Amino acid sequence: MGGLFGGGGSAPSAPAPQRLSGVRMQSSTFGLPKQIVYGRHRITGNILWYGDFVATAQTSQAASGGKGGGGGGGGSPQVTGYQYSASVAIGLCEGTVGGIVSIWEGKKQVNGIQGSPTTNNFKGLLAGGGQAKFTGVPGQAPWAYLSSRYPAQALNYPGLAYIAATKVDLGTNAQLPNYSFEMQGMAQYSTAIVDANPRDLIYDFLTNAKHGALFPSVQVGDTAQFSNYCVANGIFISAVVDAQKSAAEWILQWLKCCNSTVVYSDGLLKFVPYGDEVVTGNGVTYTPAIAPIYDLDDDAFIADTGSDPVTVVRKAQSDTPNSIKVEFANRGNFYNPELAEALDQANIEAYGLRPASPEKLSEICNATIARHVAQLILQRGLYIRNHYEFRLPWKYALLEPMDVVTLTDSALGLNREPVRIVSIEEDEFGLLTVSAEELPIGVAAAARYAQQAGSGFAANYNVDPGNVNAPVIFEAPDLLTAGTGLEVWIAASGGANWGGCEVWVSRDNATYQKVGEIHGAARHGVLTAAIASSSDPDRTNTLAVDISVSTGQLTGGTQADADALNTLCYVDGELIAYQTATLTGTGKYTLGTYLRRGAYGTTIGAHNKGGLFARLDQAIFGYPFTADMIGLPLYIKLLSFNQFGSARQSLDMVQPVTYNVTGIALKSPLPNVAGLSNAYRNGQTLLSWQPVTDFRSVDYEVRLGVNWQTAIVQGRTPLHEFVVAQSGTYWVAAHFSNASGVTAYSATAQSIAIGGGVLPANIVASVDEAVTGWRGSCTTPAFRDPVENAVKLGGSALFSGIPLISAANTVEYYGGIATGGYYQIPVSHEIDIATAQACNVSVSVQAASDTPFGSVAAIPVFSAQASVAGNFSGKSSLAIEIDTAPNTLVWQGWRPFVPGQYVARRFRFRVKLDSNDPSVSTILSGMSFTVDMPDRVDTGTALAVPAAGKAIVFVTPFQITPNVQITILNPSAGDVIAFPAQPTTTGFTVQITNAGVGVARNINWLAKGY
Repeated sequence: MGGLFGGGGSAPSAPAPQRLSGVRMQSSTFGLPKQIVYGRHRITGNILWYGDFVATAQTSQAASGGKGGGGGGGGSPQVTGYQYSASVAIGLCEGTVGGIVSIWEGKKQVNGIQGSPTTNNFKGLLAGGGQAKFTGVPGQAPWAYLSSRYPAQALNYPGLAYIAATKVDLGTNAQLPNYSFEMQGMAQYSTAIVDANPRDLIYDFLTNAKHGALFPSVQVGDTAQFSNYCVANGIFISAVVDAQKSAAEWILQWLKCCNSTVVYSDGLLKFVPYGDEVVTGNGVTYTPAIAPIYDLDDDAFIADTGSDPVTVVRKAQSDTPNSIKVEFANRGNFYNPELAEALDQANIEAYGLRPASPEKLSEICNATIARHVAQLILQRGLYIRNHYEFRLPWKYALLEPMDVVTLTDSALGLNREPVRIVSIEEDEFGLLTVSAEELPIGVAAAARYAQQAGSGFAANYNVDPGNVNAPVIFEAPDLLTAGTGLEVWIAASGGANWGGCEVWVSRDNATYQKVGEIHGAARHGVLTAAIASSSDPDRTNTLAVDISVSTGQLTGGTQADADALNTLCYVDGELIAYQTATLTGTGKYTLGTYLRRGAYGTTIGAHNKGGLFARLDQAIFGYPFTADMIGLPLYIKLLSFNQFGSARQSLDMVQPVTYNVTGIALKSPLPNVAGLSNAYRNGQTLLSWQPVTDFRSVDYEVRLGVNWQTAIVQGRTPLHEFVVAQSGTYWVAAHFSNASGVTAYSATAQSIAIGGGVLPANIVASVDEAVTGWRGSCTTPAFRDPVENAVKLGGSALFSGIPLISAANTVEYYGGIATGGYYQIPVSHEIDIATAQACNVSVSVQAASDTPFGSVAAIPVFSAQASVAGNFSGKSSLAIEIDTAPNTLVWQGWRPFVPGQYVARRFRFRVKLDSNDPSVSTILSGMSFTVDMPDRVDTGTALAVPAAGKAIVFVTPFQITPNVQITILNPSAGDVIAFPAQPTTTGFTVQITNAGVGVARNINWLAKGY
């Protein structure tokens, strides 16, 4: 029968996990630079220290549901796993910080820690005890746990915020979970506005003596105007400095969020907003400095003769995006990246959509701010298109970038056109080359647009899973246990919030051990009607089941699915597969039309209403047990957890389920032998097969005959190969027996038909004596019977001793059957291979036995007969003998023939016919023999072949013309291999031609034959 999901092979046994010796670190959590957090943002941590690594051994078993047939062999191994824990310190960022707002373990979020260190807020996250948080103050004390346990390693990490915990659960792979932290960092604006004022952030980053760029504070200009612009416009950011970039790169990134730029003038670093309108917000007012410093006209400009005093370059419409997207970290959605978009619909309708690449501004954590910044970037890029250039004399040296002037130029039609200076360059003559951009008032200000940001789904990771429903517990047949042999299977489910359960077992209901986990509900329930016993397949009965307790669904399949056991179910002790599934009510089904009964050796029987039912699939859990547990109770506790793997129950919250172990798998059919094939090795034909895996001690039984039931046992072997020496159909099955008389075989013996006892390689000669009419010689009492075309044993008395020939019932067998006659092949059938070599020799004979006497009265000595019923088994025999001769051609003498390899030049054969019953004649009805020679390979390497060709002579002639292979070592395009003289047993001639002309080349050659 097939497996649960098609195919009859067993699921592979899980190998015993290797015991790990330390915590597995990911590159994202080990060896990163110390981070600086401004405002409030989500970060990952760096491992500072770990110790007290503990590996706790446990027995675990992967879910067994869905195992196919097959398996078997040796013992009942349990899969040993390990649960790991360690004490850990995780570095977070530069201190001093205000606290940890939230913590994530993967996707699971828990509440954080504010203020002073605590010991309870990490429970369930860094599970164990002794948790602590350190805010990174310069004089903070070391972790008390380290100070007491490892004082030499107890560092205080001044200025570094970190958390620490003991006995952190590392699971079964010794890997620290992916923790991330929402940090309340430095420069937070207020308790209501948790982001930072960009002015405060940039100033600290420039001037902080510990983690800043060490820029002199006296060289930072007045930042009040910059601060007022950001605060009034509600532009607050939260930055994480976590990569090695120049300070200028970081600052320019932050200024992009603020619609501002930086200017170095008069020995001061100045931060100037582009804002051009008065804005009031958050208690401050921003007034732009846009009054013109100078009104410049043609008298002010310096132009070369023939040149315009003012040149203008207008950016092409195609170079101005009308769609701007800003990628920000949405705090409302756990800091996941989202896009805020600003569009100019009128420009899009007039000129088409021209989107820009998204601006990645992870410093923005608020959707409204992101939308506002996107609008400012859009307007500045779309409406500031004119760029001017002009030269001024030295008297205008007070001008600096971001100053506003007006331009009047009759040639360009400019009349007091306001522009903002972008850059000023001074040449060696003191002349100033000024670049400026147009200043359309209002473009640098934007209306506030409401932005609806995705908030995502906030899951309740601690929802109560509830208790496990009453499980279905049973012992699985051996063929379904993936080679472990003895297993208890569990089908479990729970309520709406149930995600699975831990499986704990005990032999005494006192000491429990965790053996694994179940993830997801099994489909199980009860029978709602009785089902009668039947034959297999069952086309009469149906299964009525109710699986509403597990809220599962059942689906049907084809008849082929049922035959392959793809719909296998446990039904009150019997395994049944079905074809169709018809829904009859909530969670209720009728399974039937076509049932396969008694799968995997289970007993077909009648089952009452209320009997247990379970659909066997990957949701079934298997627990392997040992033979010493048979007859004893097993206590099982199933501790629920929810869909997120959280809110796990403890042992004291659950009552045990008791199951009495029976060991039913001992009588299960053994796995079927797979991969049965024949091979030729050292002159012998071997049967070979793949070893089966089973918890019982297995050997293999080989039989020869037309079917397994009537075939003759050839032997048993613990190996997975067996030598055969004659033709016929061979059967192989795994076998088990014990001192208690329990015997088991494979469910189905595998067969293979062997056409000849030996697989020939290079056949020198193969002769069939029966086909050629038995031309050899017979030694009395053997004689050739031309009517039956066979050689038989004749009578023991001489022909001359017959008193009255006319009264004799038989002449050939007068006096009773004699013994010891020979048939020897004729000289013409003797094999000569010209020179002595190792050859594989095989001989096959066919024998029969019969009584030649027509009546009981004709039996010579009636009292000597063992039987007159026609059963001659064990009374006739044939013995094959061989004689060989070396190169001297002197025969070495007859000896019993054993299939295999002989070294000789000549070979001859004879058969001895024997009978131990004077009424039974031995008949030689067939005889054939074959002599094979192993391959002979001659080679030549790096042989120079001239243009005219080259003749190669074999050192020793072959017996037949060999196959010749040529490889050109230095070929050119168009080279052709030719044989002017075809290969013979003594050699060959080869030539390489190109375009019909011989060419010189180097070759390798190989000749294969015998």
